Amino acid sequence: MQGRWRGWRYFLSQEANAALTGSGLLYQALERQRIINVANDMVLDNNGKITYKQRTPIRARLENGLAPQMIGQIIGATGSSVELSINMFHEYQSRKAGYAPKEGIKRVLAMKAELEDLFERRRRLVDSGALSAEDRALALAEEKVLKDITAMGLHEYVAFHVGARRFRAFQDSLYVLDILKNSVGAVGNGINIKGLHENHPNFNGPGGICTFISGCLIVATPLVSRACGKVVGTMHSRALRGVTAGIPQCDLATLEKDKEDLMQLVKARGVVSSDTCSAQTLALLSSYERQSGLRKGQLELATREIRSGTRSATENVIVGTGIGAAKMSLGICLMRAGFVYQHFNHKANSVLQGGTIAYCVGSFVGVGDNIRLRVQDEINRYKLGKKRQLPMQVLGDRLKALDEIETSLKTCSKSHPLN
Repeated sequence: MQGRWRGWRYFLSQEANAALTGSGLLYQALERQRIINVANDMVLDNNGKITYKQRTPIRARLENGLAPQMIGQIIGATGSSVELSINMFHEYQSRKAGYAPKEGIKRVLAMKAELEDLFERRRRLVDSGALSAEDRALALAEEKVLKDITAMGLHEYVAFHVGARRFRAFQDSLYVLDILKNSVGAVGNGINIKGLHENHPNFNGPGGICTFISGCLIVATPLVSRACGKVVGTMHSRALRGVTAGIPQCDLATLEKDKEDLMQLVKARGVVSSDTCSAQTLALLSSYERQSGLRKGQLELATREIRSGTRSATENVIVGTGIGAAKMSLGICLMRAGFVYQHFNHKANSVLQGGTIAYCVGSFVGVGDNIRLRVQDEINRYKLGKKRQLPMQVLGDRLKALDEIETSLKTCSKSHPLN
């Protein structure tokens, strides 16, 4: 599960990135527009003749606009690095504790084999002829309920395991691409700062290449990360085929029907009532499984909502595509200014202004959407918490129910050893 404050940590780093980038671009846009509005200064020479002197943007101001962009991207890359490191540490802890994916699959396969062996031994006892017709019918009905519960548990494990590994691959690839796109963008900012400081307009070209690549990565991030998650999920689904091999899917309707058939047989017996240990335990098990099934959809929905709250605006397909395209346009403008108009200040300034405005708008769209996602996440958490549907609450309730079942089984084994 995701930590309670992961969403806030990630929001702060990505919001700082978007806000600083947008602010720096806005500062540059204002300086460039100053030149576009008044391209030349009117100068009166010593002879009283009016001449015009070409105005150029103040390089120090443009540098000051680039600095927050570079700082913002460094903060963004650092924030993603922190979250990736936390994920890797948690993975290390789980592997050290023996909960690595391979070990988990082996453990479940061993449990499945043990259960199948127990069912086989039970069936041999039932078919041995030592039971009356009524006892045999009751035992077979009990077996159906137990097999239903076993099937639901195994299929649920597979769904949980695949979902967890798919999301981890999706999230980790997001962080890696975040680090990459922000690092490349920061390098581009550094090149442009150096070009302005040393008055080398041609540096806009290589700086623009880095900016363009960074924009491409922004567009690709949500798509590539989802593809990574899907591939990893498919791989784990194949690895888990053995867990559900020969185990049919069982839904709540089937469980309820088999449970009802069992209870009818129990009640039909004159000397045995529904208060017997066997009936109580199976009723408790099926009730637990029924509640698990009913809340499974709630848990999956809540998990999706909580997980979506740990993403930033650029990691959503639609918004990310828009922001990435805006940054790509700035990269193209920088390349044209550096490779084509390096000797034509006014043309270069006009070309760069279009890209600057486009990416400035994109950055502030990211600022707004980050806030929207954060507010939406907190609202979802509040609503789910009131209904006791937060993932940790649901899992906690289920663990409590399992403890009650374990207590019931132990009590039955002591007080009714033959029941």
